[in-house]
This record gives sequence, structure tokens and C-alpha cells, in this order.
Amino acid sequence: MRMMMSYGTILAVAVATCATLPASAETYTWMCKTAQGSYDNGDWETPTNWRLGDESVPGTYPGSGDVIVMPSETETGRDVKQVRLTASGDGRTIGTVRGDRGYEIMIYTPRNSSQNVERTVKIENPNDFAGAWRPDKPRTILLFENDSSFTPRLATLETQARAYVNVTNENARVKVGLLKAKNDCVSYNSSGSTRYCGGGVVVKQGRGTLEIEEAAGLDEKVYIDNGALAIDGKPKATAPLDSILSRAWLRLDASQTNSMSTYLGADGRTYVTNWPDANGSARAARRDKSSNWPTHSADYITQANDPFFSPVRSETGLPLMDFGASTAGDA
Repeated sequence: MRMMMSYGTILAVAVATCATLPASAETYTWMCKTAQGSYDNGDWETPTNWRLGDESVPGTYPGSGDVIVMPSETETGRDVKQVRLTASGDGRTIGTVRGDRGYEIMIYTPRNSSQNVERTVKIENPNDFAGAWRPDKPRTILLFENDSSFTPRLATLETQARAYVNVTNENARVKVGLLKAKNDCVSYNSSGSTRYCGGGVVVKQGRGTLEIEEAAGLDEKVYIDNGALAIDGKPKATAPLDSILSRAWLRLDASQTNSMSTYLGADGRTYVTNWPDANGSARAARRDKSSNWPTHSADYITQANDPFFSPVRSETGLPLMDFGASTAGDA
């Protein structure tokens, strides 16, 4: 993975409009309840868990163009209810979803190792659903085929393994309000003998743009196969950017070249051997020549290779520092 750093923020702005529903759309209301009458966990594909607008039990589960309603409960402190949708080989389509954060849509992939193939779930309009979306196995693809006139937004995307987000169209954008890692090991098969560990990974696919508004912690990772990734780095009015940066444990500013220790390499590049904290502490980034992988100590961060000044600049004209490519693992 190649990493470049510049001093600045990325501002991403998108305007969402309302999506138009087809005339044949049905409204499905979640009605899976416990014996005590409160809403319960249940399976998406079970028709008796749903009611149509006339209170009748549908003959099938909701699909493309349909409106899905997750009713609120008046009781407080209730557990989050999990609606399990099985990602089949021929794919699933979710229409317009409405509901509060008391629900989680868990996209379940069968465990049989013979079924360890990509599963696609197309999402049309998630904007009125405040709950979480959680693909529970690797190779689950969340597909968005919107155009630039409508911007879908997932309030929370919780990745237990490796989720793929495909924004198909070049001028389209999809937002994630909160990206949340669930670091765990999950099984491919029922015996648990084939496992995948390390959650929190989102793989961006498609020609469009994925915008992440906020990450829950430090474990969230995004890989880009195609298209663009935007990080909504707008500072809040109560916390100006300079205030945030002043509290950083280590602040690296590629424009402050006068405090760096550098040398000119045989390839003509200017390499940095010591990059001090821009906030003036004793901390710095430097290479630990006794090892060939990045390490950490109480006073400095080390890199496997000396970074160098990139011959190109950022889109805003800021200088870039190239950390090269690093590989970690057992020899």
C-alpha cells in the first residue's frame, strides 16, 4: 500500500434529492414480535414477519422499489433488533428503508465453504433508516446504481469482515455516516474450520465516489479498487482545525522543511531521516535501521524506509511526502 501525506483537509459536499418510487411499490412493515408483543429479531425472507398496508401477510418478502418500514417502540433501553437478510447467489434488492437506530440490517452469507463466492445486495434508498448495516462475512457486495441526482447514505456501516461497496456510476456518490469496525473472526463453513479474521475493512469498487463522514475508532480501513474516496474532514465550529491539530500526539507537516533532517539520494530524491513534531514536542518520525518494518517507541514513530519528497503536489498545491511501499509478515 502506498501512502502519501499532506497538510490539509478534504472537504466533500453532496446534494441529495428525493428518489422517485415506482407506481407498483408496496409498503412492507416489520411485524416480527415476541410473545410479549415487542419487536424481535427475525429473517427478511420470512413473509409472516411482514405486513402490507392493508395489514395482510404478503406472499413474499420486500424487494426492488418496495418501501420497508421498521416501526419504533415507545419503551426505552431496548436491545437493537436484528433483521437478517440472506445474500443469495442471484442477489437481493432493497428498496426504500425507513426506521430508527433500534434496528440493524445484518446481511448474512451462507457458511458452506462451497458457497464462498461474492454475494451482491443492491440498495436503492437507505436515507430514512437511522440504524446500522452489517455484512457478516467476507465478499459481500453492497451495490449502488444511483446517478448524480440522488445520494444514498448509510447511517452506520459496521464491517465484521471485509465488505465491498460498489458505486457503479462515475458521477455518483454514496455516503457512510459512521464506519465502524467489528474486529472478529468469522467462519466460512458450519464447522468453523475455515475462518477469516480481521474486521473493519471496506473495499471501494465502481467508478463513483464513496464518502466517509466519520470513523468510530482507529481500526477502520478502506481499500480503493476503483473510483474515488472522500473523507469528510470539515472541522466543527466548536473545534477549529488548528485546535484539533494542536492536540495531536504527533503532527507531521510536509511544508515545514526547515526542521527536517534530509539527504540527497542517488536517484535524485530528497529523503527525510528525521521528521520532528510540528507542535514542538520531542517526538518525531524516523527510520529504525535495525529492522525492516515499521515500529513504535514512546518518543518517536519509525518507518521501514526513509520517506522522500514527492515530485508531484496535492490537488491544492500542498507538498507531499511519499512513504513508499511496505510489506509486513513472516519471512
